[in-house]
Amino acid sequence: MLNSLQPIHFRVKWSVIGPDSPEQKFARDQFQEFFADLNNTKELGGYDDFSHRPGRCELTKTRGASQFGGESFSKILYTPDELTVVEEFATDSIDEFGRKMKVVLDCWFRRFPSTVIVLQNSCIRALVTPRSSESSRSFMADKVLSLGEQFSRCLCEPPHSVGFHFSSHRKYQQVPMIMDAKITSWRDDRSVWIEVNSNTTMPKPLNAVDHDSAEVVFDRGAEFLKNEIIPMLHEFDSDRKE
Repeated sequence: MLNSLQPIHFRVKWSVIGPDSPEQKFARDQFQEFFADLNNTKELGGYDDFSHRPGRCELTKTRGASQFGGESFSKILYTPDELTVVEEFATDSIDEFGRKMKVVLDCWFRRFPSTVIVLQNSCIRALVTPRSSESSRSFMADKVLSLGEQFSRCLCEPPHSVGFHFSSHRKYQQVPMIMDAKITSWRDDRSVWIEVNSNTTMPKPLNAVDHDSAEVVFDRGAEFLKNEIIPMLHEFDSDRKE
C-alpha cells in the first residue's frame, strides 16, 4: 500500500479575452488594485513582491527552501491573455488550493468585469512512496512496467528515472476534457512523482457572474489523480504472489 499522497505543485492557467483582444493589456494601477484585493483575503494574504513591465505583471510570495529541495513560492502571473496561479513546493492541500483559485477569479472579475475565460489548464504534481520496494526506479521498472532484467542489461548505467506517460479523454457534465498523466520515479529514488494536467475548452465562457465551472475542471483533475491513478499504483505496490 502506498504511503499518503503529498501534493508539491499546483498550477492553473486561464486564457482570458476581452474587448481589446488580442493581447489585451491593463494599466499598472489596475493590477495594483487587483493584487491589493488578493492580499486582503485570508486565503491569499502575504504576497510581498509586485512587478509590472510590458507584457508581464507578477505577484510573488517566497517561503524559502522546500523540504524537497528547491525554492518554495506562490505566484500569480498575467501575460497578455493568460492568467496563471502557481504554488511551487506547495504547503496547501488540494482542497485549499481549490479555494484559493476561486478567490483569485472572484478578485479578477471584480476588477476586470468585461473579460471572459475560454480555456483552462490545471496541473497537479504529487509524490507517493511505495512500501513494497526500496527504490522507486525498481518499483516503476519491475513492478509497474514489468521491464525485467533485460531492461537493465541493455543499459551501460542504471537509468536516472523510469516512468511512463498516457492521456485519457473524459467528459464531466458535458464538458470534454483531456487528462494527461506522467508517472515516474523521483530524484530521491524513494518517491514516485505524478503529474496530472486537465485541459479543456470551456463550453461556456467564464465571466464575472458565472465562473464556478473553473472549480469543476480543477476538481475533475484532482479526482482523476485520487480515484484512478493512485488506486492503479496501489495494485502494483504489493508483495502478494498471484
